[in-house]
Amino acid sequence: MFRFGISEYIRNWWFNLCVILIMVVMMLISTIFISNIDEQTKIHRLASKYIDTDSIFVANVFDDFYKEISKEKNMLISQTFFGNQGDNTGTIRASVYSKEVMEGIKPRLDSGTYPSKVKKDNDTVVALISNNPYGIKAGDTFEYNISYKEDEKIKVNIYVAGVISDGQRLYTDLGHIDSNMTFEDFFQIYSYEQEEEVRLIIPEEEIKKIKNIETASVFYNIIINPDDTMSAEDKRNLKDKISNYEKEVLQSIPSDSLYPDAEDIVYRSNEKYKGTLLKYVPLTVIVLVLFLISITGIVTIKTVRSIRYFGIMYICGMNYTKAQFMTILEMTFNSVLAFAFTTNLLDLQKQFKLVGKINCNIGMLQMLFMLSVCIIIVLWSGQTTKNVLKGNTPIEIIKNME
Repeated sequence: MFRFGISEYIRNWWFNLCVILIMVVMMLISTIFISNIDEQTKIHRLASKYIDTDSIFVANVFDDFYKEISKEKNMLISQTFFGNQGDNTGTIRASVYSKEVMEGIKPRLDSGTYPSKVKKDNDTVVALISNNPYGIKAGDTFEYNISYKEDEKIKVNIYVAGVISDGQRLYTDLGHIDSNMTFEDFFQIYSYEQEEEVRLIIPEEEIKKIKNIETASVFYNIIINPDDTMSAEDKRNLKDKISNYEKEVLQSIPSDSLYPDAEDIVYRSNEKYKGTLLKYVPLTVIVLVLFLISITGIVTIKTVRSIRYFGIMYICGMNYTKAQFMTILEMTFNSVLAFAFTTNLLDLQKQFKLVGKINCNIGMLQMLFMLSVCIIIVLWSGQTTKNVLKGNTPIEIIKNME
């Protein structure tokens, strides 16, 4: 029976090829939608821990003042310093990521791996780098000269664990401040092609290997979310302290007069996130429904055209359940082929950017979604076959073979 089923599968190769191609297209489109939802969700989840109605925003401070406010427990901050590679004069901007930020954002990589998976000695700092004109790639080690006091430099060896993909949101310095800010504005989209500025991302645990790095750093994009133990008076004192520092030391306009009200940012952020979900979730559902309808049509036509095959199976003692099982086996095989083809296409897209910089990650969420799609299609196809055959009795099917 199985041998005859295989020959019937080969005989209907055109229908099976159509099913595989439809499944590949469906999984590719769905993966793009899911990747965008996943990226927005990760950033929104991280931002929500700090951006609250009581949040205090600060554009930038230096090391001396950072030490005064660093005792605040719930604070998101981008520690930044600058340097160059060897004798090259081009600036490389480095940002320090805490474990929470690294895991929360998990930057997409063109090549290599994440610093947490690499172990080096205390004289070598493990980091991620962006695309660059120096030919630095994953697995390379280079000398990084960090700008210190006046003409002094802090020299450190950097081992590149991976290369950051262009066109993704990173937590670095704040690009701009305006009245319509949302959580996305605190996580700027970075692209080397547009900015022509090389970036390093260094994990917080690796930065401890560099001496005096705090003095060489500027602290940007600060979000302070006072905990419940801080009184209203303490919050006002903290805001006044920051305003006085910015006016007297930085000689700049105080942040509290530049940033929108925290409540407005929270409201717009939530609306922005809801808008993203309302944009991609319905589209994903519509895609699934349309492709399920297409596959239903193909399976129905194939079942009708294979009526002789099912008649022979009835003579051999097969019932509706066994007929359904044979279709499930066929569609399972088609799903495996479609799944393998889709993952390979996504991997090629990630490496070679065949159709531009499309956000199509192959993460656990995307894999589970594709697996779920395959299971739904397999079960749906089996039920479709059973429904078609139920409209014809075994005797009618055998008569039609004559």
